[in-house]
Amino acid sequence: MVTGKLPGAMSPTRERSRARLLVSVRDADEARAAVAGGADIVDAKDPAAGALGPVTPEVLIAIMQAVPESRPVSAALGDLPAYDLLSRFSDAVPRGRLAFGKIGLAGAADAAVAGRTLERAGAWLRNQAGADLVVVAYADWAAASAPAPDVVLSLARGAGAAGLLLDTAGKDAGGVMQLWSSEELAVLSARVHAAGMFMSLGGSLTSAELPRALAIGADIIGIRGAACGGGRQGRIETLRVRALRQSLDSLAPRPGASSHSSAAASSRGPVVRQLTPAGSAFKK
Repeated sequence: MVTGKLPGAMSPTRERSRARLLVSVRDADEARAAVAGGADIVDAKDPAAGALGPVTPEVLIAIMQAVPESRPVSAALGDLPAYDLLSRFSDAVPRGRLAFGKIGLAGAADAAVAGRTLERAGAWLRNQAGADLVVVAYADWAAASAPAPDVVLSLARGAGAAGLLLDTAGKDAGGVMQLWSSEELAVLSARVHAAGMFMSLGGSLTSAELPRALAIGADIIGIRGAACGGGRQGRIETLRVRALRQSLDSLAPRPGASSHSSAAASSRGPVVRQLTPAGSAFKK
């Protein structure tokens, strides 16, 4: 059984290997298609229930059973989840089988309350599920009534999160790459790595945007719509996942070459200057 950790690529103090391809699936059939296409991480999520819609514990178990134990499984756990939701999963999920749970902060009016929710969720994931916490920041944070990404990063660090995911709460106003510039994304990625966490990037990414996602230093590339026939509400297709896998492999650094572009190098280099991206995602 896997331990829930993703070895090798996540430390900000060492050279990282190729980015992991995470594919979000709604059921066991989609999980099998994602595995057959070469997904590194299979993520359980109900796309009809929003950006972080959780599947039921029964569906999560079925997804886990469809994925080889050597392949990490993650799960969306919603925004500001209540403890009873987490405890329902703790009764069903075998300890150590879940790599990480993703939790967002949409609707969080009070950062202190949100921080306590994350601390409690992180403790539950570690102690009950043997898994890591990944905190979700939204590129369209104002529309989601969520804290700004710099606040989310601080809360994630305080909760002992292993990673931060930048996603979009709404799926109609454009993806992450339309809402933020490459420079803005690189700043956030550098700060996440400096905090000792891995950087995950989602938000309606397309295959054409993979080079840019890698250039900003993303450790995990999260995909759903680009792997589906008919968009994110369609079904995961093996051939689409395989094409994404091949695209990522073709962009991976060759042995002996640097694995970082100049945009991503700042995660281990000089102090990054303060920016105010579109939507004022970072406070002065």
